[in-house]
Amino acid sequence: FGPSNPTDGDPTTSPDVRGNHWNNWHPATGEVAINAGEHIGNLVDTTGTNTGVELVITAGFQSNGKVNGGLFAPQESLLGDLAVETATQDYFFSTGDGVQGGGSDDVAAGFMLSGLDPALLYDFGFFASRNSGATRVTQYDVTGKNVVTGQLQSSGVNIGDDGVYDGNDDEVLWLTGVRPDAFGQVFVDQTLAQGAFAYLNALEVRVNAGLTADANADGVVDLLDFDLLAQAFGQATANGATAADFNGDGVVDLLDFDLLSGNFGATLGTAAVPEPATAALLFAGVSLCRHRRAKHPHYRSLLCKND
Repeated sequence: FGPSNPTDGDPTTSPDVRGNHWNNWHPATGEVAINAGEHIGNLVDTTGTNTGVELVITAGFQSNGKVNGGLFAPQESLLGDLAVETATQDYFFSTGDGVQGGGSDDVAAGFMLSGLDPALLYDFGFFASRNSGATRVTQYDVTGKNVVTGQLQSSGVNIGDDGVYDGNDDEVLWLTGVRPDAFGQVFVDQTLAQGAFAYLNALEVRVNAGLTADANADGVVDLLDFDLLAQAFGQATANGATAADFNGDGVVDLLDFDLLSGNFGATLGTAAVPEPATAALLFAGVSLCRHRRAKHPHYRSLLCKND
């Protein structure tokens, strides 16, 4: 996500050095507003195959990059498929903090993905980086049938992998187990958690073909998952497997217990890996990529960059 003029950012070419195809945002110059209603359709997966997925801006962003602290020379050992310089060197940013009646809500930020499969779970990998000594933390809320939330520090003194760089160069925030709503939609909201600005440089979306009944997503169905089910038993929830509602019917009950008992002791190394219906998406300025086998066999992914 970011601009595509030579001063501020560059589009990510496809395929990249790893053979992945990316989705880039429309050509734009730095500091130009990205407004609600703008969209890109026919996103491609990592093989370049059209997925039919569309991205629509729901709340506006600003954009900037190369001359304002984007990450150069990212390392694959730290960022995996997102380690593409043209994807990490520019970004979308916002200042909205979600505080009603106060704070800074002048630039809210968000987008919607449509055309996803309501029968599948998806994992979202967010990367944000801005070289600055000021501590800046972004919150991402991903909403489909359930809601998954997390925060990522993009900036701060010596937060880099080498203990010297003042930007994030080694952390990707993964929000997992998101189920699209009945219309195949997922909404992403970006808010400022700490500091002056919130950022999004690149995004990877994967189909989650993980374990059934692995509530804590640690790769094994065990007593920890049983404890989570016991705590939530009898409760209504919209949070799916992460709240022990393994069959996604909105309540934690004996049907979920049956799924846990039937998978008890299973690990990612022993469980069958179902083939996802779509491939991974990579967004750099925004590109969708086809799901392919990733380093972890239970994932297939989508990569996206802001350009």
